[in-house]
Amino acid sequence: MVSLDIINNYLRISLFSLSLLCMLFFFYKMARHQDKSYGLLMVFILIATLFISAGLRLSTLLGYGSALFLDIFKILNKFSSVWIISLALYHYSILKSFKGKFKEFPFKAFILWASLVALTIALGTSFTSLNNWNGDFFIIHIVDSLLLLSVFFNTRRFRDEIKFGPYSVARESATILIRFALIQASFGAIYFIKDLLSFHLKCPITPSPEGQPENCSELDLLNSILYQCWIWYAILFNWKMVSVSQNNNSFMSSSSEGLLYSRESSFME
Repeated sequence: MVSLDIINNYLRISLFSLSLLCMLFFFYKMARHQDKSYGLLMVFILIATLFISAGLRLSTLLGYGSALFLDIFKILNKFSSVWIISLALYHYSILKSFKGKFKEFPFKAFILWASLVALTIALGTSFTSLNNWNGDFFIIHIVDSLLLLSVFFNTRRFRDEIKFGPYSVARESATILIRFALIQASFGAIYFIKDLLSFHLKCPITPSPEGQPENCSELDLLNSILYQCWIWYAILFNWKMVSVSQNNNSFMSSSSEGLLYSRESSFME
């Protein structure tokens, strides 16, 4: 009978290979995208990070990589987790800018600071003392869930304040963001529970060639599936948000909020 470790290894090779091909397709779509917006740049950073990490992980699974590849893969994964929070905050901040004095959103400053914070957290949680008991991902997943739940509740409150007029566009976007924040927070919570089980079962951080306990193999298999669901939901959601933004540009340009969208779509100029 084929062991779960072997099944999981072949499954990961297949999933990462498919991910790389799909991401190449998204790069092609981005290159041909008419609206070179800051939103598109945010999505590009996410997909580029995941593309590099998937390539490194596939190399190690095929036996061509090294321990360094695996370490970089983990750092990029942490960056991606924090970047998803940044994307949620990005969409929420743009929605909030529709209120009040219609202030222009500081896109360049937001992306710069989000990149620095995500990179700092990814590197700062990579200490050996944390990696030895998977504490780095404990911290990341807790922060993910709490911040995304905060976005979820705040966006719900904001949506309930929108009742009429041109704000209907923002209300629709808020509804989509609420769903995204809740589902991503749920992924973080599931990952956290999985981490607790792995810690309780004393599963090895890096499985040995001889294999690992059956319960740990089952958790590893679950992790492989969860990871792909997590990244692809994030990619597809944010790609949809960019498309919605482009479709609404013509409508928003005729209203007082048009200044926000016209600036958001001009970073390539």
